[in-house]
Amino acid sequence: MILAAVIITIITAVLVGSLIIGGMREGGIRQRAAGLKEICEAAASTLPDEVFNGGGEAEYAAKRISGFYGNDTVILNSEGTPAAASFYDEDYSIYSDNAKGVLAEDRPAYIYSTGREGGSIVVFLPVKREGVTIGILAMREELIRAEVSYPGISRMFFTSVCLALVSAILIYLPLHYLAVRPLRKLALYFHSSASDETVPFPEINAAENDTVGRLVSGYRQMRASIDEKIGEVNYERDKLSAIVSSMRDGVIAVNGAGEITTINARAKEFFRGSESYLSAIPDHEKMIAAALADEKGALCETEYGGRNLVISAVAIDPDEEDGGVLFVISDNTAVKKAQDEQNRFISSVSHELRTPLTTVIGYINMLKRRGTSDKTITYKALNSMDEESHRLLRLVNDLISMGRLKNYEFNLNMTDIDLDELLSEIASQMNLTAEKNKVAVAYESVKLPPVSGDRDRLKQALLNISDNAVKYSHPGDAVRITAIKLEGFIEITVRDYGDGIPEDKLSRIFEPFYRVEDDRTRVSDKGGYGLGLPIAKEIIEHHNGTIGIESVEGSGTLAVIRLPYRQTEEKDLGEYGTGSLENDEAADTAFKEAEDETAD
Repeated sequence: MILAAVIITIITAVLVGSLIIGGMREGGIRQRAAGLKEICEAAASTLPDEVFNGGGEAEYAAKRISGFYGNDTVILNSEGTPAAASFYDEDYSIYSDNAKGVLAEDRPAYIYSTGREGGSIVVFLPVKREGVTIGILAMREELIRAEVSYPGISRMFFTSVCLALVSAILIYLPLHYLAVRPLRKLALYFHSSASDETVPFPEINAAENDTVGRLVSGYRQMRASIDEKIGEVNYERDKLSAIVSSMRDGVIAVNGAGEITTINARAKEFFRGSESYLSAIPDHEKMIAAALADEKGALCETEYGGRNLVISAVAIDPDEEDGGVLFVISDNTAVKKAQDEQNRFISSVSHELRTPLTTVIGYINMLKRRGTSDKTITYKALNSMDEESHRLLRLVNDLISMGRLKNYEFNLNMTDIDLDELLSEIASQMNLTAEKNKVAVAYESVKLPPVSGDRDRLKQALLNISDNAVKYSHPGDAVRITAIKLEGFIEITVRDYGDGIPEDKLSRIFEPFYRVEDDRTRVSDKGGYGLGLPIAKEIIEHHNGTIGIESVEGSGTLAVIRLPYRQTEEKDLGEYGTGSLENDEAADTAFKEAEDETAD
């Protein structure tokens, strides 16, 4: 630093000295040129007009002026051509070009030139008579004596500058060294601590009231304050990071350039498999622009990965030029599904209520119009209204059951249940219903451990499943109910040989009001309201059990129910379907025997 200061000082001194000397030199030349011009004007006033045309007196006049003023003299005509000169040993025609330039500009001028022994000034003065230029008078003055003083001045100036620099270095170098030494330690510490925070602070012996001491004290206070602020920022950052990471919503923050700066695990889960998390948001560039333009932000809804996502975008620091945008992604799948189920539920209930009510109202209006005199018609009307009223009652009861099961607004009367006895009872009861369709319900009694549960609820669930099997069996078919004890649970299967369920509809059979048949007119024939299986599923799951349906279209359906019999131990119930629809030769034999018994 000191060396740089010395070099800068020397360069500055040299430049300043050069400018001063150059200025003095230029001033001297200008001053001499002005004096020579005055001499020319005085000499020109004594010259007759004829000498500028090369008359006989021209040479004499030039020598006379030169002798009087001590300067070489040249007289030129109005065209810039030399007419006479006071010297012969030099080709004075060289002044002709300069004279022509002076005539063109019509004003005095001078030329300064340097040689081995010094310099010279030549002044050109246009001579006018009655406003007309008749020629030019040129005088040359040698400046050898005038320039003698300039080298001396230069040497004195540069000698003084050098002595001043040497004195400054000798006086200030120790002082600067004492000040720079601790500063070098501080600079080295700053450089090292930038990459390694464990570097110790250097020992600097400086008084508290001097500049270095105040610098060290100020730095220590600043470092303590910065460390405190960094600790607060890290704490807030960690807290914010924990909050963002634990959010159930996805969060993506982008800067003003549209680059992702923050993204939590939930957002990555939502857009798993996407090449770019931001590109998975539809029209994200338009959303960013809209969020930056409107403080209310932007909102969109999209489907991705089987989820219904609601995405909102709000501006971060909208007043800042480099402000970004925060995307918040909410999983709206459950809400969307609930809305769809609610709409479908309302539509289905409306339809199911409309059909029997329309029948009842129609018969009532008919009886009002025609009276009750015709007993046949009256009996038919009353019978139909009774059937439709019971259908409405069953629908209402099923709806109440579904509502209670969904909202856990019922109490299970838990007792030890003999499933073998319960299944035998269900088979006998279903045979009474199945006789009119020429369908047999077969159950082979087996010893089973007791199951803890609500007997009436389980019976309701198993009856619903068995009733579906009977309804969709062909005349002459048999429905087989089996039970087997496995490790930790009892597996119950209900097998029919009806038309089966198409594969694309199998996943929806537990949805309320969903029926496989599309023709709703079959409700009075086979189909119900589509509530039997959903109710059965809710009851079985409330008993910590599972239910599943396997079906092959044209080959029948197999319902598999698993109920735990060890309430004190948690067992993995696994997947349903130990029964099989393909390898069922033994079942075919049993059903054949059941069919023969039904035929008899």
